[in-house]
Amino acid sequence: MNKDDKKQQDDIVYDEETNSSSMQADETVVEEESLQETIKKLKEKIKNCEKDKQEYMDGWQRERADFVNYKKRMELEKVETIKFANEILFLNFLPL
Repeated sequence: MNKDDKKQQDDIVYDEETNSSSMQADETVVEEESLQETIKKLKEKIKNCEKDKQEYMDGWQRERADFVNYKKRMELEKVETIKFANEILFLNFLPL
């Protein structure tokens, strides 16, 4: 093997290494873009989940307040019913 053949072989090896490094750099860029897109999608999903969570929380709080109001209303109706029943009972005894 002469000097020129050796130089050509070295150039080919160097070109392959350069191409390999370039391809690795391209793959890294593609992977970074892919990761950034994945991160972007995940952040959007988190936003949607937080929005849904807030809607559910608001609904549950409203229902809880409605139930508390219902209990108060039932207690008042119970008191009114007893009061009305006592009035009728006294009115029935009055003529006697």
